[in-house]
Amino acid sequence: MELKDETSNFSQSRKLFLYILKIFIIWRGTLLLMHLIGLSFSQMNESSSPQERFWHWFPDNHYLDSFFRFDSSWYNDIIQGGYSYNTEKQSNVAFFPLYPILVKAIASLTSLSVPISGLLLSNLCLILALFFVYKISNIYLNKRGCEKVLILMLVFPTSFFYSCFYTESLYLLTTAACFYFFLNKKYFWSGFFGFFASLTRVTGVIIFLAFAIELLWKYLKKKEPPKRESIFLLLIPCGLIAYMVFLAWKFNEPLAFIKVQDLWGRDERVFPLIRVC
Repeated sequence: MELKDETSNFSQSRKLFLYILKIFIIWRGTLLLMHLIGLSFSQMNESSSPQERFWHWFPDNHYLDSFFRFDSSWYNDIIQGGYSYNTEKQSNVAFFPLYPILVKAIASLTSLSVPISGLLLSNLCLILALFFVYKISNIYLNKRGCEKVLILMLVFPTSFFYSCFYTESLYLLTTAACFYFFLNKKYFWSGFFGFFASLTRVTGVIIFLAFAIELLWKYLKKKEPPKRESIFLLLIPCGLIAYMVFLAWKFNEPLAFIKVQDLWGRDERVFPLIRVC
């Protein structure tokens, strides 16, 4: 009976993965077509001012180059030369380390170029993230509702960022997995993915606050004490703490990622968790 249940679960997961892969290919193919049509009717406009020029990774390939903009150059800077900190100008310490670490690891293991490794990572993370989003939706919705959730996510106008050289897909994957395991009371895996969420973006640490409030509410309203395994949720803020320890060791400034915000025109006195890094 147990073996039959495991076989059934594997079959369901396989069907779900194939469905996700299908809608991902349709979504990506549609964006590809729209992108090519858009490029055929327009061209990149740049300011004549050197200070306002776009950073180009593929200046001769407008289609491929469009996946690398703005913050992509900062992540590339981290991958190529590591972290640097200058109190007088914008520094790459504002960007958290997990994404550049994984991109560099993929590039080293596969011999692919850094930009292609980044695109591969982003798209793989998106596929896995959609799997966990579906699983979470399945707790509250029927099959049709779950499918709508995935489709609406992909057709949302800014969803193209999930395929770019950005942290969006990685952050979505780590947070979705973190919530999925929390809802299923598998607190070690929730803390495990939460650790990587807060190592991807500073806002990942807010997940711990959400879980703490949930456990406190259950204790006060339902008299349901937290399980001993919930101690693993303390792993979630450890991603942020690990980055702060690194900054303290390298630059003697654990809050360097906050200190540099005013150099982007943001006030560093603002509560740091509001800032998405």
